[in-house]
Amino acid sequence: MKIDWFTFIAQIINFLVLVWLLKRFLYQPILNAIDAREKHVAAQLEDAAKQKTEAEGQRAEFQKKNEEFEQQRTNLLKQANESADAERTRLLDQTRTEADTLRERLEKERDDEQENISQSVFNRTCREVFAVARKTLADLGGTSLEERIAAIFIERVNQLNAEDTAQFNGAGSAQVRSAFELPAGTQSLIETALSKKISLSCSIEFVTDTEIISGIEFSANGYKVEWNVEAYLKQLENTLPAS
Repeated sequence: MKIDWFTFIAQIINFLVLVWLLKRFLYQPILNAIDAREKHVAAQLEDAAKQKTEAEGQRAEFQKKNEEFEQQRTNLLKQANESADAERTRLLDQTRTEADTLRERLEKERDDEQENISQSVFNRTCREVFAVARKTLADLGGTSLEERIAAIFIERVNQLNAEDTAQFNGAGSAQVRSAFELPAGTQSLIETALSKKISLSCSIEFVTDTEIISGIEFSANGYKVEWNVEAYLKQLENTLPAS
């Protein structure tokens, strides 16, 4: 078989031209397109990985914030409960204290009222006894109760011992208080009895005081000697058994 070298060479040239044309106008654009596609896919994958990383970071941050929020909510609830318990305890203590104070005040007012009533009844009893005694002495012997009280007081002064009278010696002021006005003669008798027992450097002042229930009281240097129906009845009351 005879080879046509011209045709053979022409075909080779055609093939090379075809290869160059394919590479120039087909393969290179395809390669460029594939390369661009690969770069685009790689960029998308990188972007997806980046977004995934950001999403995971955001999820972790959200989870952390959620945990912090739960912790804060738990702490706030705990603080609110503790504050409520403390306030409830404070209010209970305050209410209990106020109730105790009110109870003590009411009890004191009740005791004071009872004491005032008892004192009022006692004073009334003393005055009634005083009135009965005055009438009885006047009816029986013609001696007034005032004179008898003065006589008993003078007797009480005469019974003072040296230790008792030493408390009054040298007093700068002295006073005799009585529930009734003492006649001049009775005042003189009392002054005489006191001067025999006590060394005074002043005159004795006689004062009428209705607070003293049927009695006479001598005071000097912060000390006193007295006799009155009230003290007598209290002494008598102390000797009686409690009801």
